[in-house]
Amino acid sequence: MAWSQTDSTQVHSCRCALTCVRSLLDFTMMAESRSHTPETISYMEEYARQFHETKDISLEFRLSKRTEEKADERRKQLRRQRAQMKERAPPSQQRQILDDDHEEENDQHRELIQSESNLNFVKIYLISHFRHQIYKVSTIP
Repeated sequence: MAWSQTDSTQVHSCRCALTCVRSLLDFTMMAESRSHTPETISYMEEYARQFHETKDISLEFRLSKRTEEKADERRKQLRRQRAQMKERAPPSQQRQILDDDHEEENDQHRELIQSESNLNFVKIYLISHFRHQIYKVSTIP
């Protein structure tokens, strides 16, 4: 699909994913420095903040089978409901029903992912403790 053909949700998701990855890479590269200054620590804090704000974009890739099954079932129910509405609607409103269906389907999918998935694991959690560790093991001019 060409960039011009994507909808605004896809563009937002893509930008969010790029920000997430970029901030994690920038954080990691700064963390690998041999020494740190208050300025480099400030940069790292900003990268960590950006990462934590955008990391939820990857939740859909950490779904359990149970959550995936639940999401599929919700999609099927919504599609059945919309098909019934579409049958009763005049042709002029059918396209709008399809557009609403797609948007509602995406919203429900995101809500389910948010409620049933998380990125709480040790390696991600440790990012929030980097400042303390730097002060503990390194000299800061």
